[in-house]
Amino acid sequence: MLFRSPAPAPSPPTGARTHLQLGSLLLDKGLETGQARGHLEQAWYISQPLAGIDEVKFEAASLLAKAYLQENNQSGAVQVLAAATELSPATEYWHCRLILQLASLHTGLQDYTSAHTALQQGADYAFMQRAYYTRTLFVLSKSLLFLCERRFQEANPLLQQVSPDIENWVASYQGQIGQA
Repeated sequence: MLFRSPAPAPSPPTGARTHLQLGSLLLDKGLETGQARGHLEQAWYISQPLAGIDEVKFEAASLLAKAYLQENNQSGAVQVLAAATELSPATEYWHCRLILQLASLHTGLQDYTSAHTALQQGADYAFMQRAYYTRTLFVLSKSLLFLCERRFQEANPLLQQVSPDIENWVASYQGQIGQA
């Protein structure tokens, strides 16, 4: 009679990736939100202390926040995004993406002060990283939020601040088209 030995447990990075893939699939298909959340929580918690799997860590955080929102757990979504943004400054793409997601969440909750704070944090970070297009995106998003709130006096200086950059990019782009 043959005996089957138990399969060895996967390494933590493999386990985190597996949980992320399962959670993502369940969340995308709209199946079993609770199970999706469980897998995404596992991916998030397993990946936090691990080096070299930032993509898994931050995608898990982003999707976990979405799962929390589907379950009407806004505070859980805010907490996971806030924690992820604290861990993500070394990865420019994810840091900016998570800040934008956090600002969007605050806006949806009508917590405009927190949304403005997140957008300013993103603009400052993008400026320090010399990511000027991204900085402009944050400033324009903040301006749009002011306009939606009918706070025109605060929106106007921000729009004037980024207007020269946009005009220079348009002129540069038109110059490239003329040369083509």
